[in-house]
Amino acid sequence: MALICGERITKTYRVGEVDVPAIRGVDFTIEAGAFVAFVGPSGSGKSTLLNLVGCLDHPSAGRLTVLDVDVAGLSRNAAAAFRGEHLGFVFQDFNLVPVLSAYENIEYSLAPELVYTGVTNLELRARAVFLRGDRHTDFGEKPNRLRFEVYARLYF
Repeated sequence: MALICGERITKTYRVGEVDVPAIRGVDFTIEAGAFVAFVGPSGSGKSTLLNLVGCLDHPSAGRLTVLDVDVAGLSRNAAAAFRGEHLGFVFQDFNLVPVLSAYENIEYSLAPELVYTGVTNLELRARAVFLRGDRHTDFGEKPNRLRFEVYARLYF
C-alpha cells in the first residue's frame, strides 16, 4: 500500500477569463517511511501539490489517495477532519498569531480538537496549562517578546 499516490493530477486555477495550469498530469507514489522533497523553480507547482496532498485544495482532475482514502472527493469538513486525524505540516515560519499571547497561541492551536473530537473547553484549557511547562516564561507575553527557544517550542 502506498502512503500517498497521485495519478494524472492536474490543478488549474481560473483567473478572470484565463485558465492557469499549476500542475499538469503528475504521477507519483510515496511509500511509508520514504523521505521526499518536492523541488523546482518558483511557480513549478510545489506548493500547489503540497496543498493537494494536505487536503487544503482539490485537484481539477486525476486521482489522489492518502492512506488509501481518495481525498480529491472529500467535502471541506471531511477534509479538515482527515487532516486533523492523519496529517501535519511544518511551515517555514512559526505562524504564531502575533496579537495572541503565548498561552492563547497554545489554546488556539488545540482548538480544532473541540470541533472534531468533542474535547470540552475546560479540557482544552487544562491541556494548554499542562503544555506550558516553562516556569520562567510569562505566557501572557506576545510571541515577538519571547526568547527564541520558547517561541519555537510553542510552535512545535
